Amino acid sequence: MYMEVLDGGFLTTVQDLGRMGWQRYGVAVSGVMDAQTATVANLLVGNDRNAAVLEATLRGPRLRFHDETLVAVCGVGIDATVDGMAVEGWRPCLVAAGRTLEVRSSARGCRVYIAVGGGVLADRVLGSQSTYLYGRFGGFHGRAVQKGDVLQLGAPTGETQERMRRLRRQEAFFAVEPRWAAGHSVRPRFAPEGSVRFLPGPDLSRLSPDAQETLFAATYRVSPSSNRMGLRLEGPVLQVRDVTEPVSKPVTRGTVQLLNDGQLVVLMADHQTTGGYPNLGQVFLVDLPQLAQAKPGDRLRFTAGSLAEAHRALRERTEGLRVLEVALRLMDAYGWRESRASV
Repeated sequence: MYMEVLDGGFLTTVQDLGRMGWQRYGVAVSGVMDAQTATVANLLVGNDRNAAVLEATLRGPRLRFHDETLVAVCGVGIDATVDGMAVEGWRPCLVAAGRTLEVRSSARGCRVYIAVGGGVLADRVLGSQSTYLYGRFGGFHGRAVQKGDVLQLGAPTGETQERMRRLRRQEAFFAVEPRWAAGHSVRPRFAPEGSVRFLPGPDLSRLSPDAQETLFAATYRVSPSSNRMGLRLEGPVLQVRDVTEPVSKPVTRGTVQLLNDGQLVVLMADHQTTGGYPNLGQVFLVDLPQLAQAKPGDRLRFTAGSLAEAHRALRERTEGLRVLEVALRLMDAYGWRESRASV
């Protein structure tokens, strides 16, 4: 099974949940920027959570499917069509062979995830199919997909085949979706002027009390120079009380660093494995989708949180995704209720 790239969009890469266990050798984790949305997309088409998907940034691709394929398009403010017919997103969609899926720019979110039944088959490096653009490895030959590329798809799972069978029963022209969709409880929260929760880091005390107050009181604007490595923020200049350069130490996704110019950067999927900038704190794991979906010009604030709160939020998200997974399997086994709005 294949799909052909007619237009790669602004930046579309193959990603899974990341390259785990290699940071000690200096290898970035990479993977999807918004793990929650990508996971929901995979569950909707019956894939394993770690199956490779397409991550589209700002403007999505145009894809022609050579075979009948089950597809899920998930993101914020989805604007997608199949041969000109709008598809709703956040639900499985059966696309007939020869038809074209187009994902256009979203007026709201920054990234859209396209999962296909069986997953995308791409270069697996160190146990992951994720594309690491800076290292030029993994994914589709270590680069973004572009016009003329042909991507191979994996074999559909039993869940994928069951959902395709049910959708074939419905009268349709070239693409058909169920009436139900993934509920809002499993979708990441996002607002163009949202807030993210923050755990204090080892260097927060290096800011003066006034600077610490400013950190939490200010609104920061997302810089156009942001990328998959880090989200750069523009706001009040923060300065440390002493100019001693901290020792370089391990960092991770969500680490908030203070740059030499007094501005902040939040490390994201392709971040380096160590950093010598002051580490002011750590964004809650469950709030990272808010950052992944933020476009240049969007605004955000930091709010202080506790470790217990971070753990509770992560448990709730994990449980929500597990409930979705089980509900989908039960529906496959006992039938879909088309009157149902969400699952």
